[in-house]
Amino acid sequence: MFRRWVLPLLLILAAGAAGILALALRERPGEGPGEAPADPGSGGAEPAPTPPPADSRFAILFGGALEGRLWTPPCSQPRQGGLSRVGAVIAGLAPSAGPSVLLDTGDLCGAPGRAGATEAEGALRVLREAGLAATAVGEKDLLAGLEEWRRVKNQEAGEAKVLCANLRDDEDREMVPAVAHFVLGSRRVLVAAILSPSFEPELHAAGVPVRLVPPAEALRKALEVAGKADYVVLLAHAPPEEARALLREVPQVDAAIAAHGGALPWLEPEVVDGRLLLYPGTGWQFVCGAGFRGREGRKPELRDTLKRAVGWTLHPDPMAGIHLDVTLRGLREAGVLEESLAARAARTAPGVPKHEGPGACLACHPAAHGKWSAEPHAKSMAGVREKGFEGVPYCLPCHATAAGRPGGFPDPRGEQAAVTCEACHGPGAVHIAAEGRAPLGKARDSCGACHTPEMSPSFTFEEAWKKIEHGR
Repeated sequence: MFRRWVLPLLLILAAGAAGILALALRERPGEGPGEAPADPGSGGAEPAPTPPPADSRFAILFGGALEGRLWTPPCSQPRQGGLSRVGAVIAGLAPSAGPSVLLDTGDLCGAPGRAGATEAEGALRVLREAGLAATAVGEKDLLAGLEEWRRVKNQEAGEAKVLCANLRDDEDREMVPAVAHFVLGSRRVLVAAILSPSFEPELHAAGVPVRLVPPAEALRKALEVAGKADYVVLLAHAPPEEARALLREVPQVDAAIAAHGGALPWLEPEVVDGRLLLYPGTGWQFVCGAGFRGREGRKPELRDTLKRAVGWTLHPDPMAGIHLDVTLRGLREAGVLEESLAARAARTAPGVPKHEGPGACLACHPAAHGKWSAEPHAKSMAGVREKGFEGVPYCLPCHATAAGRPGGFPDPRGEQAAVTCEACHGPGAVHIAAEGRAPLGKARDSCGACHTPEMSPSFTFEEAWKKIEHGR
């Protein structure tokens, strides 16, 4: 009985105990083959803790609507703006932002032709130094002229992607990619862009042969081709109401950044059907950012909104200063501005009303002309020339009349080098041909185009109107 059952059982138990002991000795640190025994006082190595799920935070940094504002124009101080401090602000944000991508909403330039191309070249060089990853196409970029726009895009964009999902040429071909892929930490982020079809009439009137197909349909197709991503960001070069509609129509988009949302960025993002709608303001006055965090397998959530004003306390970036000085010198070369404005006027579609200049108004409206001649609007270019900004296209829309339009600045007679009658009332050719019977635009509605809170912070319409109001 003992030999048959008890002895085999004891042998099995002994073998099991020996195996357990061998495993224990093998796992003790410092006592394996060829290793010195561990220091008894050290207590041995602690077992490695189970790693927590990976933190997948990232950030999107953005700005836009530069519109040729390369340096700080005197009229916008102390709000600043422009590009001279963007790189320093981004460098300050980077440590707290984590993996990030820098985006621009479009409208890098504001002038037509070679002048606009020069603006865009300087802007892209500065933003590339700051780490620009992608930019949308704005209507002002295309108004520089397709040839100039293509040249600058091909020569200066570098690694930065120029995007627009719904932009087509006159043969219905895609002109730039719709989307771009970025890996931020452990997240795959997809950036797409659209341009609002509401700008198509303006582009056609300026002789720019492009088509803007419905953005929601183009965006859905582009995202389907692009495949899965952890987060989808849309650069919506469109008014806020269109950006909101796109968020509702295209559920794949997690956040939209809208151009044409006003001069200043909103303090808090909008939430549309659970997705974010963000605004960067204008002129790169602010570098805005939204930080996201989450765990692997979960959709990233908004951590906080990072904003840093491009303010007085930051020193200008040395590289930005070099690029912008070169750009401004190029804009001041003889003939650059005049050639560019003449080229835009020549491209203007037939039937667009012509500006006639204030001299054409004098015969029928002598009293109004006399009052205008004595007030500051008639001398609006004098201050620009005194400060050396006469070669900067950004100043012209508010200090001259109809720059780059038929009969507008620069005129051989020099009459439109001021805020003239037609700056407020609209082009006068039809009115003059109809012997005064054709209605003119309401002057009261034109003031807000230039006297914005950004450019004229102390402007009060009621007080200003008393100074310039005039009858026939």
